[in-house]
Amino acid sequence: MSTTPKKKTKATGKGKTMLKMLQPVATSLGADIETDRIAPEIDITKPISHVARTLGQVLRRVNLFIQGDTIVTVDERNGDTKPMRADRFCSWVEEYVAIVKPKEDGTKATSMNTETAAKVLVSDQFRAGLRDLAAVHSVRLPVWDEYGKAVRLLDSGYDERTKVFTVNALPYALDMKPEAAVDFFIDILKGYPWSDEGRLHLRRSLAVHLAAMMGNYVRLLFDDGTQKPVIVYNGNQPGTGKSNLARMSLIPVYGAPDEKTLPKSEDELRKELDAWAIARKTYMFLDDVGGHLRSHLLNRFITSPKHTGRKMGTGELFTAPNVTQVFITGNNLTISPDLARRCLIVDLFFAGEAHVRKFERIITDAWMAQDATRVQFLAALWALVRYWQECGCRRHDHLLASFEEWSAIVGGIVVEAGFCDPIKAAPELAMDERGEAFKRLFCALAADLPTGTNKDFNINDISAKAEALEIWETVMGGSIDESKTFGKRVKHLLGREWVDEQGRRFNFGKRKTSHRSVYPLTFIPITEATE
Repeated sequence: MSTTPKKKTKATGKGKTMLKMLQPVATSLGADIETDRIAPEIDITKPISHVARTLGQVLRRVNLFIQGDTIVTVDERNGDTKPMRADRFCSWVEEYVAIVKPKEDGTKATSMNTETAAKVLVSDQFRAGLRDLAAVHSVRLPVWDEYGKAVRLLDSGYDERTKVFTVNALPYALDMKPEAAVDFFIDILKGYPWSDEGRLHLRRSLAVHLAAMMGNYVRLLFDDGTQKPVIVYNGNQPGTGKSNLARMSLIPVYGAPDEKTLPKSEDELRKELDAWAIARKTYMFLDDVGGHLRSHLLNRFITSPKHTGRKMGTGELFTAPNVTQVFITGNNLTISPDLARRCLIVDLFFAGEAHVRKFERIITDAWMAQDATRVQFLAALWALVRYWQECGCRRHDHLLASFEEWSAIVGGIVVEAGFCDPIKAAPELAMDERGEAFKRLFCALAADLPTGTNKDFNINDISAKAEALEIWETVMGGSIDESKTFGKRVKHLLGREWVDEQGRRFNFGKRKTSHRSVYPLTFIPITEATE
């Protein structure tokens, strides 16, 4: 039955007769016609403030919302939102009210013109009556039933507390056993080249990926503005599955994700972040980012509960709660220390040629986006959340600085299910003889520097140190062009965290100058190191 407010006015004359004639037909279909109710009348000749205020009150419970700065309707079949324009509003509103103007013996039906509709849609009185729309989801997601103690799944329709509209377009099983859920994830994820070794349950990178999936699924457990870490998928070469995994973290909740490339300038990035914030987009997926990632804008955006920017095409400022989580993929991506402490990194490493490796099970983006696959992921995610609730909703005690709420809840769910702690620091890669030689070289270069001192090394500095350590042949054996060979062989190790004999953490990177490449060694301050 419609929840649209109705003016309780008796139908008379032909209208009453027609309703009585239709009542038997409605009854045979299991429906009912309320013969004592008709649509409320809106006198269009009243002052615009009165018309706008009345319409806002009457339409408060119908499918009309304010999303960001835009008035929209939601398609109850698939969740698509559609902006309400003045020309559309003229006919749309007549589904809920009767637009009239007075005449000598009563009122006369009429229609609203686009000029009046435009004034109504921008008026404060009308907008004050409408409900805010924070997000639309096509699947049921968990919310707190009692904060910190119990969760429930949202029902179809609009939820007043979360301001989320749910379209249950993809029903999924709610009774999967937690053991079956763990087995499901292990089976799906066992073929990826996680950089760390050991049992799959205990691999940190796998746990970080599971935390990324879970973070999207339980996003409504967090208030708007709750800071969320960047999830980085970093492979040592193309073909490790980094983009496939990033999509996997998003597809169960959102379907096939929207992907972007990293804007080429900070000014372009600022515009993108402004657009994402004002539209309250829940994720930003930057695929195939190359080189060294450093951005003060991104640093602030990630750790700010609110974002202030400019509306596109105007000089008008806005402030909106920050609900966007950032996902990044790259090969041999290096990250500035300031940004690295805001990230959880999935490390993928394959020693051979990744593009020719054999797969026991091929997992494609198309397969993951199928409804039949998404419901399996959703059922498994809900099973782990349900198990976490049965265990008392225990919060993880190892927290990521600046992201305490997210890491407490998401980390708690992942660890409770028996997986590795996704918040702990990434281990160094297991390496062959050449890799171990590079590690010795990096640590020896760091040992010569005072704490807090950073330095750019050139190939001559590096070769001299390698000769002194008697490892130059291991590092560079068989090369003709030493500088070029060194750059290629060290590529998959750049940007990782290393620890020297004094326990100091540092990064070893690469930067091109106008004459040659240099290799900066940068110590990570204790406050920025990922513990």
